[in-house]
Amino acid sequence: MQRAPGSILALIVLCSCATREPVTPAGSSLPSNPLAPPPLALPSEQPINRGAGRGDYLFVTIRLEDGEALPFVLDTGSGATIFDKVFAPQLGKNHGSVTLSRFGVRTKSFIFDRPKFYLGGAQLQFTGQYVATYDFSRESAHAGRTIMGLIGMDCLSHYVLQLDFDAGKMRFLDRASLDTSKLGVPYFLVPYRGRPVLSGGCLMGGDGEDALIDTGTKVDGGLNTELFEDEARRGSINVSTNTPLAGEPKFAAITRCDWNGGVYTNLIVANIKGENLIGLRFLARHLVTLDFPDGRLYLKQTRSGPLAGAH
Repeated sequence: MQRAPGSILALIVLCSCATREPVTPAGSSLPSNPLAPPPLALPSEQPINRGAGRGDYLFVTIRLEDGEALPFVLDTGSGATIFDKVFAPQLGKNHGSVTLSRFGVRTKSFIFDRPKFYLGGAQLQFTGQYVATYDFSRESAHAGRTIMGLIGMDCLSHYVLQLDFDAGKMRFLDRASLDTSKLGVPYFLVPYRGRPVLSGGCLMGGDGEDALIDTGTKVDGGLNTELFEDEARRGSINVSTNTPLAGEPKFAAITRCDWNGGVYTNLIVANIKGENLIGLRFLARHLVTLDFPDGRLYLKQTRSGPLAGAH
């Protein structure tokens, strides 16, 4: 699982799956179950950091059971939640190794029992009981701030998440009161290794190219290597002449992109081995609602170009 520039990483072993609510015939009701878990507590509305969608990661402040506050990246492109390796001594028992991958470079890491996480006054729900560790020092240096981990789809798959970049707000919505008529164009999401994939959703290449919805990617998206090179030969993307850093992909600019009935300008994409991505810079041109339990993405376009001040 390779990732786009500025993104974090993909976890090979751990992944999640979304759950669906039971369907009840009209006029009937499900019997109460004394063993059923209580209703999902939703985090309160959170601020979106100004840099998100402008070339920075999307940050949230996670709190542990002892009240310690940690800056985490919210990353739909990762199947699992990951801590910085400096936190390993505080995570308890080591349950063995795991393989992480970034741009095809695999790193041996370790898995530990997952502590309790809190966001916006609510305890976050997870699938599975483990977290992995990773050295985020490089990503922290690029971001200009400390990154202590990321929240992946083992958590996010339980929620309806809305990103309102115009208001600068992140909302965890109640599915029971969700008015989809106000959310924009609906799309089906297909889970792949616990991550959300939009069928035919790639920024280039036509309907046959799927794309991972990846909030951990800071640019508009990524094209798999074959598609990137095809589009470069056609002249539809302008490949940067800058030599990429070791382990980093090539970038390209797209002057205009017609995507699912909308017109978009001034996009940045990367050459990614193996998969296509929709990144945060592109999502920030919309009101974004991710209904993970129901496998839906809603996009209401608010602008054709990137957010003001984006790079």
